[in-house]
Amino acid sequence: MAPSGEFVTNIISIITIFVAMVMAFIIGIKVYFQKYRQEKSTPLFLLSLFALFVGIALIFLGLEKYYLSVAKDQFLGIIFGGMALVSSVIALITVDSFAFSIEFLEKFKILTVITSFFGAIISGFWILDPTRTVENEEIIFGDWWSLGFPITSLVIFLISGILAFIPSIIILVYAKRNWKEDPLFSKQLLLLGIGAWAFLIAYVMEIVGLEPLLASIMRFFFVVAAIFWYWALFKLK
Repeated sequence: MAPSGEFVTNIISIITIFVAMVMAFIIGIKVYFQKYRQEKSTPLFLLSLFALFVGIALIFLGLEKYYLSVAKDQFLGIIFGGMALVSSVIALITVDSFAFSIEFLEKFKILTVITSFFGAIISGFWILDPTRTVENEEIIFGDWWSLGFPITSLVIFLISGILAFIPSIIILVYAKRNWKEDPLFSKQLLLLGIGAWAFLIAYVMEIVGLEPLLASIMRFFFVVAAIFWYWALFKLK
């Protein structure tokens, strides 16, 4: 019997997540060993951490999708979903810190603390919401506070969207301002910024929760983001 369209969609999603995860780990490891260990630059260290946490988050996301859609184990799916959420929040905090370190070096530590506070809010809502359940192989939330809408989904969407939006804007503005003084670095930042926008699209859509086929399409943006980041860091001359 031929596999169903839903099964094929789920397998494509898992493969897409796996490819993006491998690329994220390659970027993180190469940035650390080929760049940071030579230059001892705080932004490079933070960038390597960001890539590694993206890779970790994608591992957990892949496991979440596997257990929810293939193994049909909701308990493990939710566990790995939570681990993916927390890992991705750490990745967001790290990339925010990277952006702060290139634009607001003297204040980037306190800005990172503030960002971490909002990241903790995201994780807290996700973990503590008792209405969390699974529908159509996606983790969703109910009306926890009886407001007529899922407060957890709204909080996660708004805060994570802002946290993902901040570094992309800072990076692009910095690149434009310093284009004449340091064109190569500015071009690298431009590609990193474009990659950040692709990541923002994939990440926010992942949090929102989409119909399986559309979700699998949007996950390709994780791979697109990784390609832009890799090209900016290791191919652009």
